Amino acid sequence: MAEPKENNQLFFLRKQKTLFNLFSIGYHDFRRLKSYDFYRAQCGWTIHYVRNGEGTLSLAGKAYDVRAGDFFFIPPDEPMLYAPKEDNPWRYFWFDMRDELAHTIGNIMGFSIDTPVRHAKAPVEITQLLDDLFNTDGTLHEIYYKALSALMQILATSVESDTPISNNQKNVNIVLNVKEIIELNYSRPDFSVEVIPKMLYISQSHMGKLFKEELGVSPVSYLLDFRLQKAADVLKKQDITVKELSRKVGFSDELYFMRRFKAKFGMTVKEYKKQFEMDTPSNNERG
Repeated sequence: MAEPKENNQLFFLRKQKTLFNLFSIGYHDFRRLKSYDFYRAQCGWTIHYVRNGEGTLSLAGKAYDVRAGDFFFIPPDEPMLYAPKEDNPWRYFWFDMRDELAHTIGNIMGFSIDTPVRHAKAPVEITQLLDDLFNTDGTLHEIYYKALSALMQILATSVESDTPISNNQKNVNIVLNVKEIIELNYSRPDFSVEVIPKMLYISQSHMGKLFKEELGVSPVSYLLDFRLQKAADVLKKQDITVKELSRKVGFSDELYFMRRFKAKFGMTVKEYKKQFEMDTPSNNERG
């Protein structure tokens, strides 16, 4: 496994939030870095995963030995101290989260104030997953989704049952993830389905094949149709210009939006909008 190239990596993702507030992620190699040696409290939840080495965690009046393959979970507003062992300093990854969903994730993984350290069920797979995350390039938006995907895979590994998930269910889950990413990001003009395979660690062709088999359309067609349907929904409720509408639903080219809208609904944007204006009671009718 290829260890992260840099001994100190930090990505602030707070402006990339869509699903929940993943504030930052990072990797530290304490063979070359100095740790804090005083008690402190933090404002968010953090999940650490120790790649190599050892350290100690002091939390809620108890001390814990932490080794390679262990997770340790730190809640907000709790005085704590954690530091590497001098003779075998740890190298760890972390996820820093700032909303209540992080607390839920911690509970699902079995963490509590009295049980802040747990050994990973699949340390080899998790180490590989996080090495890959920190050895790939991308925009912060792409890194956000890669980090979120890694966190969800860690969560799935932590709670997996003795009954394996079938390949068919795995494929359905991939399609559901693709749909969710599209539906969360359709309004961004810079968003395209080409970034999704990197987020989910699958190939473009595999994603397209699964999506077409499950839904009968390609991811590109699904995104286009979803944007156009959202545009139609807006026109039913809101007085808005064509230019404003096209940007609102993720089109950077107004003329292209108008052509695609007419092709889907059989009328122009203005004609579609007018039929709902006719359905609206006049001032006299309102009394």
